[in-house]
Amino acid sequence: MPLAIDSVNNTFYTSTPSVQQNALQANSTQATTSTSLAERLAANAEAARARQQELQEQRDLRAQEQQDVREQRQAELREARQQQIQYLQDQLEQARLDAFNEQQDSINNLLSAENLARQQLEVNNNPQQFGLDPNQVTTRVATQAISVYQETQAGPDLLNRGLVA
Repeated sequence: MPLAIDSVNNTFYTSTPSVQQNALQANSTQATTSTSLAERLAANAEAARARQQELQEQRDLRAQEQQDVREQRQAELREARQQQIQYLQDQLEQARLDAFNEQQDSINNLLSAENLARQQLEVNNNPQQFGLDPNQVTTRVATQAISVYQETQAGPDLLNRGLVA
């Protein structure tokens, strides 16, 4: 046996294999390794299919959960919008009712500015109906006559001169 010397340790080496096998043993070893390899490949493929199926189920479950959350959020938003619409409609109805009540109050109130103006207009337009002498001078006509007289007595106004010419 030849001796190999290296820097680490001394070892024996030989050019022939240490264990002798005959051809039948080699073929049976190859057959068992090829069947065990095929079995391992099949098992690996089956495990990969199972893992893919599990991942697909998880994806489907996640997608379903997201869809449920999305639908729930849409339902909540729809409910909130309906409540807001109802609230705004109630406010509008209340505002209309308040405006109508104010209008009714002003019509029914005899001392309101509108009623007093309406009464004065009726008196001025139909004095005989209210028992007034048509030749009698009313306070409105008297105040207008006084203001016109005062304007004419004051003389020509510098601002009105440009308008008269």
